[in-house]
Amino acid sequence: MLNGERKLSAPEADFDTLEASFEIGYNSGMAIRGVQEQSIHDQVVGASASTYTKMEESGYKVSSNPNGYQNQYVGPRTNPQYPDVVVWYPSEPGSTGGTAHTIEEIETEGSVNEEEASQWAAYAALNVVFRLIVPTQSAPEARRILDNQRLTTVELWTWEKSIDGRINFRKYE
Repeated sequence: MLNGERKLSAPEADFDTLEASFEIGYNSGMAIRGVQEQSIHDQVVGASASTYTKMEESGYKVSSNPNGYQNQYVGPRTNPQYPDVVVWYPSEPGSTGGTAHTIEEIETEGSVNEEEASQWAAYAALNVVFRLIVPTQSAPEARRILDNQRLTTVELWTWEKSIDGRINFRKYE
């Protein structure tokens, strides 16, 4: 499709992108969000995570942290970070740890704000591909916040739910 639009195919990671080496692992927990907003958020997380099949065929793993769960973290054990989607390469077969390649944070309309920017900055500092994925109508505000915070390495993508219920992703330029 033109202009980076992909139906049910989130931004695919570029294998030539520099990878960051740090620990990743599992944990559990819950975040606080309204039920309807959380449901929409989790649908988008699932749709985005499901689009990395080509990377999974190459040995990468895709983990997600839906509904506030802290299943997969990136960064040191002393300061774990829990992005919504983590694409990573296991350190050995069957391992739950390895090298993160791409992380994604999915936002809903209510979570594109200055308060979330500190989390975005923490993810951007991890030296791994970081994709911020926001509702289409929130992209200009997200871009403004990213620019104000000087978060120039963040890839900004949008999501939109179509009439038929499919979730579409598009890189925001």
